[in-house]
Amino acid sequence: AIDAAARARTSSDLERIRQLEKQNRLVQEERDILRKAAQYFAKEMGL
Repeated sequence: AIDAAARARTSSDLERIRQLEKQNRLVQEERDILRKAAQYFAKEMGL
């Protein structure tokens, strides 16, 4: 059986996972924007 402490830890872990997944999506979005900007400027400079 799962006791209350284990359940709380699991709930806390799930919340942490949700936070990290949200942060990961943001970082990926920022990376994509920076990649596109780098491609744009490289093209503008004829690289």
